[in-house]
Amino acid sequence: MPVLQVRSHALTYGPDLRITELKAPESARPGEPILVTAKVCNTGTDPANPSGSNVLQVYLSTTPTQQVPLPGSPPSTAQMTLGEVDVGPLGAGQCIGRSLTVPASPPAGFTGNGAYYLGAIIDTGQRVMETDESNNGFVRGLMGVGYRPDLVVTRLDGPASLSPGQSFTATATVCNVGTEAASYGSVELHLSTVNSLSLPTGPVPPATQFMVAGQGISGLLAGACRAVSLTGVAHPPPAATWNAPLYLGALADASNSVLELREDNNTFVRGLVGFGQGPDLVVRSVTGPASVRMGGAFTASATVCNDGTAPSMSSDVAVFLSSVPSLGAPGTMPRPATEVPVGNVSAPPLAAGQCVTRAVSGSA
Repeated sequence: MPVLQVRSHALTYGPDLRITELKAPESARPGEPILVTAKVCNTGTDPANPSGSNVLQVYLSTTPTQQVPLPGSPPSTAQMTLGEVDVGPLGAGQCIGRSLTVPASPPAGFTGNGAYYLGAIIDTGQRVMETDESNNGFVRGLMGVGYRPDLVVTRLDGPASLSPGQSFTATATVCNVGTEAASYGSVELHLSTVNSLSLPTGPVPPATQFMVAGQGISGLLAGACRAVSLTGVAHPPPAATWNAPLYLGALADASNSVLELREDNNTFVRGLVGFGQGPDLVVRSVTGPASVRMGGAFTASATVCNDGTAPSMSSDVAVFLSSVPSLGAPGTMPRPATEVPVGNVSAPPLAAGQCVTRAVSGSA
């Protein structure tokens, strides 16, 4: 067989072990036992039958890049191995979960409090001949280690649209994912032209964001969460343009007054809100039969709402059958080959905040 064919065959057929998920606490005290769960999959074409143990190692690292030492070589000083478990053989396409309890031991240079990257590596002993040896590692992200609180925003609820100068209320869920209680804290509500928020670094905030509300928080125990109501006035950032949507977000401890395990996770962006004067029509729900015969008649119901700040005119509602969980944008012509129209119906003018449900009949 020619050399090129042999190489092609070796790259195409065989096992390929990957870690697809890694779960662990957000923080821990130094040396505290933590439960880590990893999901390992064989995405290759052949079974993974190791010539020995198929070892999964879990570690903490000072860098997001993995240091995988060769068998028998000393580990990197930037990385601390916490523990390991034998995953065993895996069939082609098979996934398996493995859990292990390990101590939260940081790498060399730990000074009492810090944030480290939690990661894992499969087949550390290189017992499985794989089609790709470069994808055996997985980095979940930073984990706090030490004796401090860590305030984060995990949820933000607010209006779908806002008018300039409108008074409104939003609710931010603030959690302490650290290891110690926070005796105080704060949360701010911001409107932004970009899908991110920046912590203030000087007297002048970024032109892309504007604080519209703020609220202090009393003591929050480690592991506890609290829903905080914030009332403010919708004011666009300096960089905003008229009648353009803005991002609604929140900052925990924006004043940086709480000494935390991590200072990089204090921002949360919920998503876009309409901003300005105008309607905003959305399809809130579509219902129909669970199954239908080819060519059979059926009726579906569509609920349309005006989430905007001004009344809408009458509009056309089209219902489709699709082979994929998405539809082409309105006005797209020709329509994607994945869609088949079922029928159309007219929706009446809707006041801001009003919804209407219409039945649409057609055939499959």
